[in-house]
Amino acid sequence: MIALQYMLLQADDQKILHLLPAWPTEWDVEFKLHAPGQTIVECEFRNGKVRKLIATVNGHVTTAWREGEEQDKTFDGAPPYRIDVSKGSDDKRK
Repeated sequence: MIALQYMLLQADDQKILHLLPAWPTEWDVEFKLHAPGQTIVECEFRNGKVRKLIATVNGHVTTAWREGEEQDKTFDGAPPYRIDVSKGSDDKRK
């Protein structure tokens, strides 16, 4: 189980999360994982693309990104996938 979690999400410190660092692009997945710094990451990855991403830190949404919507400043939807959870966002989408 831990190996699969590391394939989906890795943290190099309390600020930067690496999303899908070892996940094959051919595999679809939808997950919700806890990360360091009281962070929860929800992601949907389909057909080789991130379709949805929500990162919540201490109960506040810091990253909310869905394919086809305006880009969030903390995530651009392009590989390598990194999430900067050190910066707050005014985005309140859930």
